[in-house]
Amino acid sequence: MKETSVGLILGGGGAKGAYQVGAYRAIREAGLWDQVTAVSGASIGSINGALFLSVDYEESWEAWQKINALDLLRINEDRIEDEEGIISQEATLDLIHCKCDYEKLKKQNIPLYCAVVHAEAKDSIFGEVEYLRADDKDPALFDKIVSGSCALPMFYEPVEIDGEFYRDGGMIDNIPVKPLYDLGYRKFIVVGLSERGRNVIKHFPDAEFLEIFPLHPLGDLFSATLNFSQKFIRFGYKLGYADAVEWIKHYKNPETYTKEQVLSVCEVNYQHLLKEQHQEEIEEEVNAHFDKLKAIMEQYGA
Repeated sequence: MKETSVGLILGGGGAKGAYQVGAYRAIREAGLWDQVTAVSGASIGSINGALFLSVDYEESWEAWQKINALDLLRINEDRIEDEEGIISQEATLDLIHCKCDYEKLKKQNIPLYCAVVHAEAKDSIFGEVEYLRADDKDPALFDKIVSGSCALPMFYEPVEIDGEFYRDGGMIDNIPVKPLYDLGYRKFIVVGLSERGRNVIKHFPDAEFLEIFPLHPLGDLFSATLNFSQKFIRFGYKLGYADAVEWIKHYKNPETYTKEQVLSVCEVNYQHLLKEQHQEEIEEEVNAHFDKLKAIMEQYGA
């Protein structure tokens, strides 16, 4: 491994993962992607890792734009009375299948590690975190490893691999630096989806990090993590790109472009995107009212 080799770390956070697609675009445009020789992800970070290693940012973004919130949160009617597993993983796998190139993943030999919780039993949420390599596996096992990394308790049932059960690794390690650190990596790009992820970085004082995190919380479980609406996805993508552009500038020129300057610009960008999103919501509401008015007028022959 070269001293310039960089490990890419992708945190978990469901629909907030659109932020990482925007950041991926900025990483590509800045010429940093060529230095990435290993990827480690948790939950949605595992899916994005598979996408990024397969295709460029344009096709990754195309895959996210095809997400249908109703399909992704499709209720598994066979398990409606069970305690968990009420949401099918089929649509999650569709996000991988639409762009993931399994042969390319194997041939390029860039490790993709997925953080999972090795559950004590099928009905247990407790266990130890493990990091399973996925890129060198056959498609069926690859899918199981990535699905296991995304198997959030209550919503998804655990994934069984060789008689063992695995759940969402983000529950224990949502910024999985460790597997790449243990391989000898000391340079990392981290794209996290919540500020709390920065705490993990403190455990690796001898490593160098380019940290890309949203300045403000993107939302809670229902307003963000499970909010796969295209409106929220667009917001996350734009914010991820805008934030990453600024943090990369700071990373390359820390003396001339300070952290304080980055935070100031990121705050302006965040407020601008919030205003843009709010304007979009107003336009949708106005159009809905016009549609109702038009229907009333047509009803009375006006």
